[in-house]
Amino acid sequence: AQARHKQEQSQFEGIKLIQQTLQSSKIYEGEIDGVHGWRTKRAFQKFLRTQGFYSGDIDGVFGKRTLEGLANFREKLGLSAKPVIDMPLAQAIQKTMTSTTSSSSAANSEANR
Repeated sequence: AQARHKQEQSQFEGIKLIQQTLQSSKIYEGEIDGVHGWRTKRAFQKFLRTQGFYSGDIDGVFGKRTLEGLANFREKLGLSAKPVIDMPLAQAIQKTMTSTTSSSSAANSEANR
């Protein structure tokens, strides 16, 4: 029971971090509440699409394509390929978005010189 609680807490905190990260990147527009609702799912699908891991509809439904994209993205990051949203995934997304934002900012600075 304690292990399950720890896993649920990691998932809740992971979802909150993903929401914060995607909100700062203008992908997520909902509340930072740790709930894996349709707004969060849509934002996650958009994120997977920007990374080349999802080509389906942005519909907020975690169907077969979304789960496959999630598993493949996790595998690319060196995480288990289980389609799970947890803190290691959230931290990897934060790192991915931070480096994407930094490199696009650097490219914009270079272009404006």
